Amino acid sequence: MKIIDNMTEAELIDGFLFEYWEYNSEDYGEALNQLLSVLCKNVSYNKVLKLVNSQVESAKVAGVWLAAMLGKKAVCIFDDIKYLIRSENAKIRYELMECFLECAASGEVVLDLVKCLDDEESAIRLRALDYLKFLSDDQIISAYEYAFGKGDTYYKYLSILRSQLKSEITIAEIEDGIVSEDVFCKRFFFMAAVRGGKDTKVLSHLAQISDDTDINKYLESFIK
Repeated sequence: MKIIDNMTEAELIDGFLFEYWEYNSEDYGEALNQLLSVLCKNVSYNKVLKLVNSQVESAKVAGVWLAAMLGKKAVCIFDDIKYLIRSENAKIRYELMECFLECAASGEVVLDLVKCLDDEESAIRLRALDYLKFLSDDQIISAYEYAFGKGDTYYKYLSILRSQLKSEITIAEIEDGIVSEDVFCKRFFFMAAVRGGKDTKVLSHLAQISDDTDINKYLESFIK
């Protein structure tokens, strides 16, 4: 087999499709980075989709990761891959979330990202929490309006962030909300505090009174 650095784009694509490298091995990672380097110089979206649509799970993960790394450039193929946010493969769901943050515009699609807060995988829930911090004002409003129009219960959680955008939420309201028995209510109030720029001392206090494992893991992993 050729040295990875000397492989062409086509050879790298075939390497993933025919499983030349064990998933998550050093060679797999090296080949993935080499392919990304090639694609960044001359993006071939059909090649990315070829990996994403593969029946080989490790190749599919590679394709989704590449799409995520391409950032907003991936918007032209986003509609072809967004359905994978409901993939049974947690690695695919995890990697695809970055694409949603960069490319999702419609309220329906942004809501799919927000609903990763209910994922069975802790790493995905924590990433979803963190992404609530980075959603644009337009993304929050569009997701809220879509959920409200559909009668989706998430509209009441998104209304918390919507109120924060308008500076209509107080620290007292956040403290009241964060001791709710509703875990999503807790998490959205906490992220309203994060988006509102509350300092680490305040966030630590809120995490403590929340008695929520995900909020405390988030604070430890992303804030402190």
